[in-house]
Amino acid sequence: MCTSCTKYTKRDIMKFLFIPFFALLFVGCKSGAVSPSSFGTQKIFGDVYLFDDLNNNELREGMMVEIKGNGFTALTDSAGRYSFSNVPFGTYSITYSKEGYGTYQLDTFYHKQNVNDTPTIIPRFALGRISTTSITGLDISIVGDTVKVNPFISPAGDYSNPRGVRLFYGTSDAVAGNNYDAHSDVYRIRNSTGVIKIGKTELYAMGFTSGTTVFVKAYGEAFTANDYTDVATGKRVFPNLNTTTVAAKSFVLP
Repeated sequence: MCTSCTKYTKRDIMKFLFIPFFALLFVGCKSGAVSPSSFGTQKIFGDVYLFDDLNNNELREGMMVEIKGNGFTALTDSAGRYSFSNVPFGTYSITYSKEGYGTYQLDTFYHKQNVNDTPTIIPRFALGRISTTSITGLDISIVGDTVKVNPFISPAGDYSNPRGVRLFYGTSDAVAGNNYDAHSDVYRIRNSTGVIKIGKTELYAMGFTSGTTVFVKAYGEAFTANDYTDVATGKRVFPNLNTTTVAAKSFVLP
């Protein structure tokens, strides 16, 4: 018989088992254990302003907003507002679409738990209709170091209601609004035609070099253009272009 051993009762054994368990539980809480709400859901809401292609206000209701990949959809109300309830935290792509409008896409929107569990707010967007401006002709000439691009449009613009035109540049006659090396901002045309002047230094900045044959294609474009960057390609997408246009024209860069 071991004279130095201590005899323990069943109650003593239970106390020894309970104390380490409680200690482990306490350490777990103190070491940054994530609360269940961090894996939960939260409301999302936002709003939009809608415009026609000439930048006039339009009614804001009826735009479909969709969180891609999980089936959440909502329609904007008369104030342009929309909301989603109980959306799991995560990173999403969100699309905005309505008949007659260019589809806009918001990539990599981060939906995460906010302070005091307040709803997540999506930034307000101004979205526009597809352009009603057609390109009926295109001339290009060079004067010194300046390239003059002359698009012909229908319907014609005027000083009160100019029409929008965007140019796309490439090194092939296949240049297009979805296949380009560079693009312009939106130009305002205040007649049935208008001269757009482009300096050669501007074309150099686009990546073209002297002696290169550069092709130009013109499109009618909305002043509120729903363009966005495609995260997969890194290129801008232009959903509001009027695809009624003419073949690209070329020039040799001085």
